[in-house]
Amino acid sequence: MKWVVITILLLVIAAFWNVFSSSENSEVSQSDSNQKEERTHQFTESVNTTSSSIFIPYWKIPQSSDDLSEYDRLIYFGVAPDSSGIMIQDSGFKNIDSFVESTKENQEKILTIRMLDDEVSLSILDDTQAQKRLIAESIDLAQEYQFDGIVLDLELGVIPFEDVETSVTNFVERFSDAVYDGSVPTSRDRPDNTRTMTFSMTMYGDVFYRARPYDLAALSDHLDHIYIMAYDFHKSRGEPGPNFPYEEAPLLTKEGNQRGGYDYSFQKMIADFSSYIDPEQITIVFGMYGYDWTLGKQGLPLKSAKAIPLNEIETGYSDCRISVIPDLIRNPEKVTGSPIGVGDDKCVISIDTTSKEKKIKYVDQEGYDHILWYEDEESSNVKIDYLMEQGIGSVGYWVWGYFD
Repeated sequence: MKWVVITILLLVIAAFWNVFSSSENSEVSQSDSNQKEERTHQFTESVNTTSSSIFIPYWKIPQSSDDLSEYDRLIYFGVAPDSSGIMIQDSGFKNIDSFVESTKENQEKILTIRMLDDEVSLSILDDTQAQKRLIAESIDLAQEYQFDGIVLDLELGVIPFEDVETSVTNFVERFSDAVYDGSVPTSRDRPDNTRTMTFSMTMYGDVFYRARPYDLAALSDHLDHIYIMAYDFHKSRGEPGPNFPYEEAPLLTKEGNQRGGYDYSFQKMIADFSSYIDPEQITIVFGMYGYDWTLGKQGLPLKSAKAIPLNEIETGYSDCRISVIPDLIRNPEKVTGSPIGVGDDKCVISIDTTSKEKKIKYVDQEGYDHILWYEDEESSNVKIDYLMEQGIGSVGYWVWGYFD
């Protein structure tokens, strides 16, 4: 009888605990849901105006500051370290004077730290002393030339092992704290009177789609701004496609046949980043160029695509027949020139209604089929309208000289 009473008592306690636990979890779940709804609402508040940035490559400095007068922020691209963290004395380092001379006082000036070589970058990530040298030289250089901020362009193509991801986060945190003299832990908590310059980072637009060694949740706590590269979704060494498709579309037809769809999109990218970063901390960077693929008989690339700046595309294809939805191309007269001497019947310009980008199909003088996908002002304006609806009012362009 004693054991029966004990058993009943334990069952009553267990039942009570389950009810209490369920109620508590429900309240926590509801609280999380409310916070998520509040954050989602925050990112759907539209903006009416945009600010614009442009990357200025060290190999093509504008002749006059008037050439850049329409931009609010000028980003010098840039300087690079060696594996020991010491800045390389190349043209990027030596042309800073020319860049500064081409700017105006009312424009924000940002210095880019170029880390594009995986071998060099991984060596620095494994060496704390190399990181300290790189950080110190970067800050000294930015202060010497009165830059308003530093942007770290750390582009890693390696497999995202956890130790690499952690090393990246630690390096960014160390860099961020040095920029702010280590006075406070995160950018969101820093009072204005401690600010000497901003610290930002570039980020692949496909970081949520492809495996990349970046912990965005952790990184965002140490950054004032993130420049999202909304281009190169289709790679020069891959199959043809747009720079970054605007919308998703089914990859297959109802019958199961292959079609030209996309399983990721510009819109999804904005939603993904917005779940980690406030809209005022985001700049979307458009790549103003295209890739020209040479195709074989099966429609697959025979070799890596060739990158072509937008201004060369717009001046090289006037003989192409325009086959587009009329209200999607407002200035067809801007397309002038001739693509490798081919005639109208062998060259057609059209707009892909899903990606909003243009594509050109033509046959070259040797008889090979080509397809050239590219971003231009028409397609980027569609995307900018969407950004404004999502509360993002800062856009940028890669790169000066490609389309001005």
